Amino acid sequence: MVVADLVLSGAAVAALSRVITPDQLFQTEAVLTPQFAALVASLSLLYWVHAYIWHFPDSFVKRSQAFPLSVLGDTPVKVFARLEIVGKIQQLGSIVAYWGAGNAGAALSSAAAGSAGYGLFLGLGFMALGQVLNVTTYAAIGDAGVYYGFKLGATVPWCFGFPFNSGLRHPQYVGVALTTWGIALCLSNEPTFVDSGLFHAAAIVFPIFYVIMSWMEQVGDNDKKTE
Repeated sequence: MVVADLVLSGAAVAALSRVITPDQLFQTEAVLTPQFAALVASLSLLYWVHAYIWHFPDSFVKRSQAFPLSVLGDTPVKVFARLEIVGKIQQLGSIVAYWGAGNAGAALSSAAAGSAGYGLFLGLGFMALGQVLNVTTYAAIGDAGVYYGFKLGATVPWCFGFPFNSGLRHPQYVGVALTTWGIALCLSNEPTFVDSGLFHAAAIVFPIFYVIMSWMEQVGDNDKKTE
């Protein structure tokens, strides 16, 4: 039910607006640079992999059985799951390279010391809720359910339990959006995080990626292909 996804996301955005200042939101100088555009392109690579597997599953199955992808697992689902880990590491590396290891370490230390004030507690709450949705999605449907198993030859039982009985159509994606918003809140008072455009990456760019992924999967939904 997409309505529930939108309601929860809207409530989260409303909460964000109580903490984020206009100066933070409209600090866009860094966002308009080639370096930030390169960062966004790098962060998007993982989602292009998702799109490729979604639209060309037979091609991915064949490639997953050949070197070098076969090193990652003995089934297409395992290969996809481990590609996801590689992709997350690549995203983290891109962010650290863009931000600078020193800036990242100093900002995280400062945030842990409570520099974000109320935003820290709200951000941690967002992150906790987001990870509850993320972890329970994995627990409910496993790797085969999360990593397009129904397209890659795996049987995926239809799940009626939490979080799919919560009214959320895409609980994992909503969870990821809540997590990135939480990160943005926790680091919202860190000048290098805001001035570099990373606040916008966490609060806007990543959620947009997941909106696009949700739309892609919604358009090509496979309710009738699961058992």
